[in-house]
Formats: sequence, structure tokens, C-alpha cells
Amino acid sequence: MIDLQTILGSKVNTAFRVNGLWVPASSLSSTMPSYCDPAVFYYDGYTPQNFFISGTAFRLSFQGKKVAVCTAHQMELLEADPNQFAVFTESGKKMVTSSQMIFARDQSIDLRLFDFSEPSKKGMLDDVVWWKAKREELHDPVPAAGKVFCVGYPGDRNLIDYEQNFFKQQPTAVWGEMCTPGMSDRLAFKVSGSIVDDPVGMSGSPVFGITVDELQPKCFWAGIVANASSSVFNFVPASQVGAMINHLTSKQA
Repeated sequence: MIDLQTILGSKVNTAFRVNGLWVPASSLSSTMPSYCDPAVFYYDGYTPQNFFISGTAFRLSFQGKKVAVCTAHQMELLEADPNQFAVFTESGKKMVTSSQMIFARDQSIDLRLFDFSEPSKKGMLDDVVWWKAKREELHDPVPAAGKVFCVGYPGDRNLIDYEQNFFKQQPTAVWGEMCTPGMSDRLAFKVSGSIVDDPVGMSGSPVFGITVDELQPKCFWAGIVANASSSVFNFVPASQVGAMINHLTSKQA
């Protein structure tokens, strides 16, 4: 059997199916930032001075729903209201707010889900890329993974320059291996090696797992970073987001 390290070491012959595209193993961590942004909140008005960054947000779609996810504590740190969360278009020239926010039924889950389905239907987010979540990602336990990684926006590298009206975005990837979580209702991975950036700002980052199934390399979404240190990243399983999407769907039925 071919081991995962051998699979990842092959830059020519190995590729993962990601959102309908084949992505070389060596390009995974540079491709995944397409599905997340710095989590941006605004206060009264739309001037550059009224925008604030708090961690990372992940964008996904499932059965016609298009949503963005971040942790609850990202909002609480800013004392932000639900209608202050925004998604920028890829051109960066337009900002769109969500139509509603969904709370996790259990507040200890520490997640907030923002519904962008209606703005998307109106063509307001046509150039935004969404992760196409699979049913098994949203409803099944996270499978065993040989390697995991997250992509996000550390606070010390992602800032708004209010004087120059410049929004700096520099994503980073952190690789590791699954380990025993130190928190309830969480999964965790131990960081491989050392990380250069302060993990502050990585809350809300999507976590992906990679594995080999019948000699086929697979990449799957595993969850959302909730708490991180320089050595261990704790994350909420993707199935918890699935439960929130189910609640959103049931409300609109």
C-alpha cells in the first residue's frame, strides 16, 4: 500500500479533487484560501475607517444554500452585531451583508452561520467562490486523516491600513496530525514543526483532512478552528455546521 507521505511527496502524479478541479498535492495549501477571507465587520457607514478584521471566515454551499461561518467569540471580541458581518467580492470593490445569522443551539459550540443565499440568487456574489460541501462532511463523524491542515489569516499579517485605504490579505497554512483534544466538543491537531505566525486570527479558519482510500488521495473539509496555540489547534467538527444548516433550512420550509 502507498503511504500518505509518498502520496504527498509526488508533485507530478498526485492530485486531489477539489470543488470539481484536480489540484496537485503541492498546491493544496495555496488553493484553499480561495474559500475563506479575513472576517470583516463594519460599523455605521461604509468608509474605510469603519471596517474591522476579527479572525477568519469560511464560505461554503450546500443544497442551494450559501453561507459563511466564523466563531462566536470573533464577534464578541468586537461586540459586533449580526448585520455587521460582510463578504467582499473577488474584485474587492463591493461588500455584501448576509440576510440572517444562525446561532448554534448549544452556545458552547462557539459558531455563527451567516446566510448569503438570497444575495447570491440576486447575482450580488457571482464572482465569489464557495466550497461545495458534501453530505458526508456535514453529517458524518470526521474520518481518520493522515494529515490535516488549516488556512487562515493571522492578525499580525492581515490589517486594514486606514491612511492608505488598503486592505492587506496574506493567508497562511498550518499543517499537522490529529491528536487528542483538550476541550469537550472539539477535535484537535498537533502542529507539525513550528509556526511562524502568531495563531491569533486563525479562529474561523477551515480545517481540511487528507487521506488515502483504496490508493486514491482524498481531501475533505473537517471543521472550523475555534481555539489555537503555537502547538495545538482545536476545531469544531464540520457536522456541527451541518446541524446549523439543517436548522436554517427548517426555518425556511
